[in-house]
Amino acid sequence: MPRALLLAALLLLPALAGCLGAQPSATPASGSAACVAGSAACAIVDGASTVAPKERQANELSIAVNPTNPLNVIATGKDYTPDEAGDCTWAGVYATTDGGKTWKDQNVPGSPWKMRSDPTAAQDRTPFSTFWCATDPVVRFGPDGTAYWAVMPYQCDPASGSKTGEGTLPQGGLNDFAFTCSAMYILVSTDGGLTWPLDKARQISTGGYLVHDKEWIAVSQDGNRLVYCWDYQGLGATTPDMMVHAPDPNESGVVCSVSKDKANTWSDFAFATAVGGSPEVDFDAKGKAWMVVTGADGHYVLSSDDGLKWSQPVKAATFKDPSAQNAHGRNVLNGSEFRVSSYGTIAVDRGNGTHAGRVYVAYFDYSAGNGETMLVWSDDGKTWSQPVRVNDDAGSADQFLPALSVGPDGTVDVSWQDRRDDPANHLFATYYAYSLDGGATFSRNQRVSSALSDEQYSHHQNGDVFLGDYRDMGSSRGSATMVWVDTRNHKADAFVATVPRPSADAAR
Repeated sequence: MPRALLLAALLLLPALAGCLGAQPSATPASGSAACVAGSAACAIVDGASTVAPKERQANELSIAVNPTNPLNVIATGKDYTPDEAGDCTWAGVYATTDGGKTWKDQNVPGSPWKMRSDPTAAQDRTPFSTFWCATDPVVRFGPDGTAYWAVMPYQCDPASGSKTGEGTLPQGGLNDFAFTCSAMYILVSTDGGLTWPLDKARQISTGGYLVHDKEWIAVSQDGNRLVYCWDYQGLGATTPDMMVHAPDPNESGVVCSVSKDKANTWSDFAFATAVGGSPEVDFDAKGKAWMVVTGADGHYVLSSDDGLKWSQPVKAATFKDPSAQNAHGRNVLNGSEFRVSSYGTIAVDRGNGTHAGRVYVAYFDYSAGNGETMLVWSDDGKTWSQPVRVNDDAGSADQFLPALSVGPDGTVDVSWQDRRDDPANHLFATYYAYSLDGGATFSRNQRVSSALSDEQYSHHQNGDVFLGDYRDMGSSRGSATMVWVDTRNHKADAFVATVPRPSADAAR
């Protein structure tokens, strides 16, 4: 067993031979490892005894499945392992090559906090050692099994990277508002995420204050191009006086950089749009890049042939945020403290089935007076479907933090956090559904996690209760893999499940 196994795999793929193609059940399993065809037990293994050590925690999670080997899964998150994260957060990455039986967990190399506590670690200094925090990680595989890990390091001194002010200052700790620098990096692995050689790491951009924030990456289907997009706050926001500054509206927006040689070299970043932020990106089978951004009044989608020149944004969906707010003025669900965001998530059907090329956007919406998981789709990026409600509960429980992916078999997979199993509408589980008809209808919802989680055990580096601004999932032929924050052990663990389901190709 590795020294610190963060991830509990809730489904080991080799054990699925008798379960593939079975219709999922909405009935949660008891937590046993038994795999009963047609029941959620196929997706449940009690991970309480395998999540260790207590000190390693993570939230705001991304995940990818190797298209050349579905037993190879990589997850990443904001990681709070004390010797690596210190007073802040230091991105972690967790890889399995055996379908979740064992995991290798690591952090971005060169944490200055680790060097401060362990002088012998000074010999391990890296380009990341000039930063005191590392956040917003995203991981993706290329078609040949090469893995790419996007990370945003920030804060260039220990004071701005510290928890000073937590519990006393209105904004919380300095590590979440006294910004001094920010950068965009990418790391590359050719062995399934087991190693991330520093000679392949590249800094894509850097600047003062919080000029660079909230990145996302995508790899083209032929593996020849990567697009890396993020929120850019403009040079007008770059000041050294440790104060909060509003972004310059004349310079702010989403920007993108492109690599045509597997992340070895990168273009200068180019402006994409100012209609919204928090971008997510994906490629279609023909090599066109698609992006969703979240604006004040809706989710907007735009496309690009080269990843640098983008089309005019088209509104794909509208949404409503909850009116309740936490102490920092962030939107929250009723009775909760963690911030909840209406970020859109995007995925494109890269297959050759009936709905090849269809673009999907899933999102959180509070228009009904409770959180719901919604989806829209388009075949041309211009005309969008009416919203489809993915969660099938009849009550007023909250659903939130949706994740979306489309398999090579054309199946649309959606997972989310769901409170339907708690009469008090507070504790949550992970739920999942799939569509075989291009997002028109969805399967009966399936509960994936065997235990309910409580938000109070997952925290942001500034001390606030926090589950993450986004989640993620990946799809393979005949299965969907998802990751979530699970607090059954009274801490923020990253749990992973791979759930068998039918293929849209077979349904034709």
